[in-house]
Amino acid sequence: YPLARRVEIVKQISNAVPDGCVPTTNFREALTPSYFTQEGFAGEVGRTYTLEIVTVDNQIYRSEPQTILPTAPVDSLSLRFIEIAALGVPGSAVEIYSSFTDPVGENYYFWQINGIYRLSTKARPGACCLFDPADGLADDCWIMERDVAGNQLALSDRFFEGRHTTQRVGLIEDDGLRFANQDTPERQQYHVELLQYNMSREAFNFNERIATLAEINGEIFDSPPLSVGGNLFNIENPDEDVVGFFGAYSVQKRDIFIDKNMLSFVQPFPRPCGDCRIRAGAQLEIPEPYRR
Repeated sequence: YPLARRVEIVKQISNAVPDGCVPTTNFREALTPSYFTQEGFAGEVGRTYTLEIVTVDNQIYRSEPQTILPTAPVDSLSLRFIEIAALGVPGSAVEIYSSFTDPVGENYYFWQINGIYRLSTKARPGACCLFDPADGLADDCWIMERDVAGNQLALSDRFFEGRHTTQRVGLIEDDGLRFANQDTPERQQYHVELLQYNMSREAFNFNERIATLAEINGEIFDSPPLSVGGNLFNIENPDEDVVGFFGAYSVQKRDIFIDKNMLSFVQPFPRPCGDCRIRAGAQLEIPEPYRR
């Protein structure tokens, strides 16, 4: 839903909360920025691209040229259920593995994982909720998750250069909602889309520095802070410190469904109630993977 429509729905729900009813949901608006290119524009493998940014005060920033490299196709995806525990509380997740043949030569990879699951927010008898479903508000949505947390940041091919390999590229943690819906077919419990990219050495080094900084927790034995830098610069003031990296990549995609039968157990979580359309990534239309 467009942001304006989400805000309208939030207002409707806020006005419908009964006196003395304390909402127990964690609904929120999705404030996701969007970037658009001209219709028909697409990057091409082998071509070189440069990004130019003009700020409101007419400062011009430009990137170093980036050439799109070919990415190895994903031969197959595989899944593995694992148990994880934090502070003695049992948890679980599904690991994702990508199998592919690494081309001869120096290659650096990174992955993005998108997911889809069905969410029901039907009110239960006697439950205090934000609205009465009879009012016509939505209680059955599909949640589109973009760049699900848990995937690897980047990986060099130095240990499998030129060979066929299977690499762990991320995981889907059971948060109590992703695998909970009983109305979804058992073999289509959660949809995983893997995007596999081949990046330049410069992009890999930049991501490595970002990862190192993220691990620094402020202890006295930590390494000194790194200069993150990047490949962006101010054309009028090259000495200005600019943090950021513009990359141009080709992508290979593969998808797979998580079968609920592969889950040894499912996390308990109180089913939320309220209008499901205001959850981040929610839509009412059945996504294409579930219409095949």
